[in-house]
Amino acid sequence: MKSAVDVYRNLHRGNKDNRVYSVRTRHDGLVAKHVRGIMLHDVEFVVGARGNERVRDEMRKNVHAYVRGEWITYTGHRAVVNMISPENMLKEAKTMAIEGKWVQIAYDPYKYKTFITVKGKRPITKSEYCFVGHQCWAVI
Repeated sequence: MKSAVDVYRNLHRGNKDNRVYSVRTRHDGLVAKHVRGIMLHDVEFVVGARGNERVRDEMRKNVHAYVRGEWITYTGHRAVVNMISPENMLKEAKTMAIEGKWVQIAYDPYKYKTFITVKGKRPITKSEYCFVGHQCWAVI
C-alpha cells in the first residue's frame, strides 16, 4: 500500500525503548496507523518553525516535526506473530540495492531547528528513502 503520509513520534504511546509513531495520511489528515517502524520513499523532513520555538519557550514537547513521504511498508506497534521487527526491517532496508549511503538522522527541538545527520550534525531536508523506527536512517 503506497500513500502520502506524515510520520511523527507519538508522545502518548510507547516508551523510550519501544517508540510508537503516528502515521497521518495526507489526503484527509487523519491518523491511519500507529507503528513501531515504517519505510518511506521520496522523503521530506519537515519542522514547523513556530512549533520549534514554542517547544523552546515552554520546555514542553508538541507535534511540530515529521517525516513526509510515500509509505512503503511498516511494522505494527503491537507484537504480532510473523511480523517483522523494526530492527530487522532496518537491516533489510540497508541491503536493498539503493544508490547512496544510509546515515542515521535525528531531531532534538531543544538543540536544532532541523533534522540533522548524527555524524557531522549536518542539516538534512530530503532523502530518497527513510526508515523511521527505534532509530531513524535516511539515504543521502
